[in-house]
Amino acid sequence: MKTVQSIDELLELKAARFGSFRPARKYQFELAELTPEENERLGVLINSYGAECGCKAGELLLGFGALLLVTLYFTGGGSFATLRWHSWVAFFCWLALFAVVGKTAGLLWARWKMDRLIARTLPKLDLTQTGVAAPQP
Repeated sequence: MKTVQSIDELLELKAARFGSFRPARKYQFELAELTPEENERLGVLINSYGAECGCKAGELLLGFGALLLVTLYFTGGGSFATLRWHSWVAFFCWLALFAVVGKTAGLLWARWKMDRLIARTLPKLDLTQTGVAAPQP
């Protein structure tokens, strides 16, 4: 578990980008400008956002995509009698695409929520301790 005790470390966390397939790191916050309750809340939220895998968004888009594809097929004049192997292959390729796009969107959404939380926390901190200018919302 990494302990974040300074504004610089918080800014490093905000600047960190995706790119590794390692498990999400856990964070504990001990920022002097925040109360222990605020530090605890910040740690719980950051850790929950870091642990999100995008599965819910992937499942949602996969389900929506399956309904959309089946609806389009049958409203476009298709029938069970006209289903061939290439239709099944196309169907499963589209489903895989929907799942990947949904999972990616879920991961980006979690990252955006984490960035917004850090951005809302920074104004509560004394940025004169660092050489960093206050971020503009």
